[in-house]
Order: sequence, then structure tokens, then C-alpha cells
Amino acid sequence: MTEVAPTIMIVITDLEVGGVPLHLHRLTLALRERGYRPSVVSLAPPGPVTKMLQDDGIPVDSCQACCGWDLRVIPRLARLMGTERPDVVHAILFHANLAARFAAPRADISDSRVLCEIQTVEVDQRWHLTVDRWTQSRCRLTIGNSPSVIEHLATHGGIDRRRLRLVRRILCRDQCTRSCAPDSPAEPRHWPRQLCAQHLL
Repeated sequence: MTEVAPTIMIVITDLEVGGVPLHLHRLTLALRERGYRPSVVSLAPPGPVTKMLQDDGIPVDSCQACCGWDLRVIPRLARLMGTERPDVVHAILFHANLAARFAAPRADISDSRVLCEIQTVEVDQRWHLTVDRWTQSRCRLTIGNSPSVIEHLATHGGIDRRRLRLVRRILCRDQCTRSCAPDSPAEPRHWPRQLCAQHLL
């Protein structure tokens, strides 16, 4: 029997040209090359990176948010999750993280299958840390891409260090598999490799 490739829904705030959306573009291609089925959901309307993804054959949807606090994105994202039923939801950036944390339960997706990622420290948005702390239980892990980001989230945000993972792009697959291994054998067998994917770009 042919094994079905795991599906990964990547949720991002917008797809305008910038460091994180371009990183996401590379990440989706790397995931597909390694046998996964990635898709992308942008909270904001389509941007230039949307076409880049579509030209490369990556499915892209939009929640058509009109502003940063358009709460309609939560039921819209939940409907997309319910239709696609992804094995893993990987959200990137604050607003996408928050939307994914609240949309997943509405789609009957366990918080153990939700990863959130923070790539930068926004010192002028300290309330983000408060909201992250209040909602941290709604995802499996919060990923940071540098020790300074992890330390900031733990020290200034009060986020439980057990829910934080440092994921460097330079780590190899074996290192990441050891450091990010699931806590339970019941977790998806592809979980550590999904955490590793961005290292391999």
C-alpha cells in the first residue's frame, strides 16, 4: 500500500515581499522536495509572494483580512483547516500564530499538531509577549530561530521554556531530531523532520 505524504499547512500574516514570506517560499519548496505536501494560507489578501508560490505549484489560500485585527480570519482559517485536514499546522509571525491557535480547535485539530514560529523580537510591541503567554497552551511548541529570541520569549514574555524550541537553520537533521523529538510515541512520526525542514534550505 502506497504511503500518503503528510500534509503541512503553513499560515502566515501576509505574502508581501520580505524576509519571512521569502523564507516561507523556500521552506515550502524544500518540504515538497522531501516528500511532504505543503500548502500556504495568508491572513491578508494575496501579495507578490502568492504568485511565486502558485507558479511553483504550491496551493495558496487567503483569509482576506482587512486589517491586523480582522477577527473574521479565525472562522475563515478554521474552514480551510477543516477542508484540508492538515497533519501539521505551522504558523509564522504573531498574527498568524494567534489565528492558528484559535482556529485549530474550531476545525477539531489538536493543539499538539500546531507549531508557532517567532523570527524576530519586537521590543516596541511588548503586549505581543503577554498575548503569547496567555495563548501558549493552544499550540505544541513556539519555535525561535536564535538563542536571543528564545531567551526574550522566556525571560521577558514568561513563556514556559518547555514550550520553546530553538531551531537553527544550520543544524543537521540528526541534531534536530534529537533536540525536537516528540514527547510521546503517539505524536506524528514525521514531526521532528517537519521541525528540521527549514534548516535544510
